[in-house]
Amino acid sequence: MSVSDPSHLEAQLASQIVTLWRSQTAPFQAIVDDYAAVLQRAQESHVRAAQLDREANEARAENDTLLRALEAAKRGAVTQEEFAALQAVLTRTETDLTAAYKDKAMLAESSLQVTQQLSVVRDINEQQTREIKEAEAAIRTLRDQVRALRGEVERLEESVAMAGKEAEAQRNDATVSAARAAALEADNAALARRLVELKEAEIERMNDINRQGEEMLTSAKRQAAELLASASAQARAAGPGAAVASLERAARGLSLGEAAADALPAMLARSVPEAHGAGCFGLAFNRAGTALASCGADKTVKLWDAIAEGSAPMATLHGAFEGLNSVAWTQDGRSVVGAESRSALRVWAADTGRLAASLTGHAGRVTGVAASPADAALVASCAADRTIKLWGLDRGFCTRTLMCHSTCNAVAWASGAAGLASAHFDGALRLWDAASGRQVSEVAGLHGGQVCALDVGPSGVMALTAGKDNVVRVVDLRALRVQCTLTSRHFNVGGAWSVVALSADEHHAAAGSADGSVLIWDLTKPGTAPSRLSARQAASPVTALAWSPIGAPIVTGSKAGGVAFWDRAEDD
Repeated sequence: MSVSDPSHLEAQLASQIVTLWRSQTAPFQAIVDDYAAVLQRAQESHVRAAQLDREANEARAENDTLLRALEAAKRGAVTQEEFAALQAVLTRTETDLTAAYKDKAMLAESSLQVTQQLSVVRDINEQQTREIKEAEAAIRTLRDQVRALRGEVERLEESVAMAGKEAEAQRNDATVSAARAAALEADNAALARRLVELKEAEIERMNDINRQGEEMLTSAKRQAAELLASASAQARAAGPGAAVASLERAARGLSLGEAAADALPAMLARSVPEAHGAGCFGLAFNRAGTALASCGADKTVKLWDAIAEGSAPMATLHGAFEGLNSVAWTQDGRSVVGAESRSALRVWAADTGRLAASLTGHAGRVTGVAASPADAALVASCAADRTIKLWGLDRGFCTRTLMCHSTCNAVAWASGAAGLASAHFDGALRLWDAASGRQVSEVAGLHGGQVCALDVGPSGVMALTAGKDNVVRVVDLRALRVQCTLTSRHFNVGGAWSVVALSADEHHAAAGSADGSVLIWDLTKPGTAPSRLSARQAASPVTALAWSPIGAPIVTGSKAGGVAFWDRAEDD
């Protein structure tokens, strides 16, 4: 196998490339050559044309020179006559030319004047044009304003039309409203008359109930007095003794003769100076008026015989962890409830003295307790945590909590078994619906300071309050108004504690003072000075007060811990 020489391959390849180039460029070579020849001839023609133009210009100039020479020769050959004629013509021509120059000057001056006038007219025209343009712009602006005003007028007309329609509608509504108001006013008048009639009927019914209650109470007291008088006669026949004195005292207490009915507790019947060591703060009679419960800072509740004389309690109830601020008997008289400073209520069985229940739920010091007059298992309490709680003694827990705007200092049942009255730190007396827990009414600003004490009479419609302003007020809970205001120079709250009580017939009001005395006002004789009960021994502020439901005695507790029984005079 032979191998070709590389140089021979290169030569052969070059020869092929040259042949290929020649075969592709040969058809265009003649065209390129012809184009180059044409360009050459065009350049030569351009040069020749320029040369011919120069020659033509030179020939033209020479021709003009010859023509001028010929004209000069012709003028030189003119005769004298012709010259004179030409001279005359020339003179006339000059004259005419002078006149023409004058006319030209005049025309130039006139033209200048015309030009100046034209300039002034042009300026005026331009000024008028500008004014016209400004006027046109103002007209356009005015047209726009007119269109805007027309639109505004149209809108105002629409608004006026709409306002007229609205006014008409309002007049119609006013007419309808006036008719409705007249109808409502008539209905309100009818309802008011109906309400007044219902109120009058309710008042009459309550008065009838009160009269019936008083008659029943009078009858019961008469029967009890007769029975006690008979028993006293029998005991006296049997022999003297303490039982005879006790029966005679009970008979006097139950006697409903005219003299006994008007008589008030007037003397200190008995006193227990240290019944509660560090202070007595709560007193309560049972519904029959035969037993009294007292409580105090010594953490005990003591039960007293309210009729029999003696300085020793019937029973002392223990079980509280802190001092007691208030005490109450249940409606059936079987239980005693105490309000403890340690945020709890303690419940004792009255017959055995055993602690039956401890009710917790308040977040502050319990300040008051009140038992329902209709339900032996229902108790209300108030505390410094701004709440009033209702307790079911049969259930052993709180059944409802009433939220207050201000700290509640005292609570009492009012307006029947379903109503509550509460006295508050902000000086207000509030009424509540116990069934719903809703506040139904309020007597705001009853006292200038906090309301320290509250008592509601047996009818449930009369409340007695005392405040830090050293004023006692009687409030009608139905009309929510103050019936009378009671004051005395001897009455002084002193600290933050005060106590008040209404008599069973709601004809008298009693209040304990800081000087240890008890003031009694006759509510049937407004404006009269109160009677005053005061002991001879060293006085201590009265911190607890209770008035027996059978008329006597009045029992007071002092800050020193003593308990005092105030009774009618022996000859009453």
